[in-house]
Amino acid sequence: MSRTTGSVTERVLERVASQSDVDVLDLPPLQAAVDPDALEMVLAGPAETRVTFTYCQRRVAVDSDGTVSLTDQPASGPGAEATASGD
Repeated sequence: MSRTTGSVTERVLERVASQSDVDVLDLPPLQAAVDPDALEMVLAGPAETRVTFTYCQRRVAVDSDGTVSLTDQPASGPGAEATASGD
């Protein structure tokens, strides 16, 4: 998905809701998977960065250019995983 208006977290929620065929308001809190403020700050930095985390049984990858990519993930343990990488 190419960059659009709105915050990174809004784009993540909209993309997951669209792929899940549910309303954004029916999704669990994003905070259960990643700190939304930290996500915004990391991606706003000067380096090319990709942050990945699991949310709603999907692997979410967000690039510093605003691209949001989703991959289905099999259900796993109760913990959420998040990683960030940059140049």
